[in-house]
Amino acid sequence: MGWWNWLQEIDAPSSQTCVTKSVNKIHETFINRADWKKNELLIGNSKAKAILIYLDYTVDQNTLRKDVVEPLLHFSKTTKLPQEWTLSESISCGDLLLVQQRLLEGSVAVFISGSTKCFIIRAPRAVVRAVESPEMEFTTRGPKEGFIEDASQNIEMIQKRLRTDKLELRSFRLGKITQTNTWLLSLKGITSPELIERVTSKLNQITADQMIDSCEVEEYLEDSAWTPFSVINTTERPDRCVGALMEGGIVLLVDGSPNALIGPYTYFQQFHTPDDYYQRAMYATIKRWIRVTGFFLSTNLVALYMALIGFHSHLIPVKLVTILSLKRESVPFPPMIEIMIIQLMIDLVLEGILRLPPKLGQIIGVSGAIIIGQATISADLISPMVIIIVSVSTICGYAQARLSSTFTVQVIRYVNLLCAGILGAFGLTVIWIFWLIHVCSLHSLGKAYLNPISPFSMVALKDTILRISKRAMGNKSPNVM
Repeated sequence: MGWWNWLQEIDAPSSQTCVTKSVNKIHETFINRADWKKNELLIGNSKAKAILIYLDYTVDQNTLRKDVVEPLLHFSKTTKLPQEWTLSESISCGDLLLVQQRLLEGSVAVFISGSTKCFIIRAPRAVVRAVESPEMEFTTRGPKEGFIEDASQNIEMIQKRLRTDKLELRSFRLGKITQTNTWLLSLKGITSPELIERVTSKLNQITADQMIDSCEVEEYLEDSAWTPFSVINTTERPDRCVGALMEGGIVLLVDGSPNALIGPYTYFQQFHTPDDYYQRAMYATIKRWIRVTGFFLSTNLVALYMALIGFHSHLIPVKLVTILSLKRESVPFPPMIEIMIIQLMIDLVLEGILRLPPKLGQIIGVSGAIIIGQATISADLISPMVIIIVSVSTICGYAQARLSSTFTVQVIRYVNLLCAGILGAFGLTVIWIFWLIHVCSLHSLGKAYLNPISPFSMVALKDTILRISKRAMGNKSPNVM
């Protein structure tokens, strides 16, 4: 379509009033925006006038000049529409809310005198960091690409690994005020329609004013917030998203967030890492068993020590009891208070390290742990065995596949310690029965959290705390979650 044919249609006098009213109303909306811009210019050698409105801080000036201003100024009868105008969005002058939304997204609205339409030309200011290696999900082998804050770039990284027309994308705008772009990814014929409908329903029910990051969306996807277990997985790796999609899951990408959401997510998947699928099956299985061992040591070691020392010392060998008694002879606190003090001190040091610059955090972490540990032992405030037990428990808690799993371990550790300190082994038994019932009651987007143990599935057992070889899996896609 040539510009001349296009301009021939804009000769209705009543349309001029529509343009003026629309521009004035939009100006009233953005009157307090210092970057509000309104430019008027004649279109080439025609008599038509163009009104350009945009927000200066959201628009790239080079794109504005090259793709919008210059084509309008140099218009002639033989000029053809540039590609940017051919692909532009045409909106009715009366649809002010949509025009305002496009302005906030970094577009330029072009009103033509005598026309009832507004043309939207995308010219967003590019503020995108380069693709880098994932910081929290590092692998020794495999891809080194990690997501960035630009959702369109993240979708491209997934599409590069899924060269199929089965990939489906659904868009949402979350947050009444922020209007954050969010994309739901699934595979046609692999992802169940029930799962897509469930996630879509949860997203449509979000009524919050702001939705900045994927972590905020995650809370709305959970069935219950009163659980220490994560039922939605987060990742900064495109390959994990591809693995989730191939397994029939969904992926949520939120514009402005470098972390994608993956679901459904089960209990055993918290022991999986991307490295498991880039190494031999034997190595991956051994590492998963190490993580499982670390999980149970971290959640139970301190509580078990508390139960034995406080209630069941007769179960400890006589020589070991003698040694522990001699070490605790001068300690003024009961075992429960003693353990709580050193556990809180270690957790506070770790929390402080997370908020400090990396180099400074390493120095304070090492020196702080040595000084505090040595000082408490020398002052006879804490027995050496307690420091050993608590330190081993804390280290095991960080031997997990995901950072969020360490928070889960931390909560369970404190609850188990309190129960063991009050009722001994009986209390520890009761709380673990409670944890088992609680985990059995959890679901992730409609899928049982203990799957494939409950309900039982022999096929899915091939990739839980074990990982058999890819040849033995057959056509089953690896669950890279």
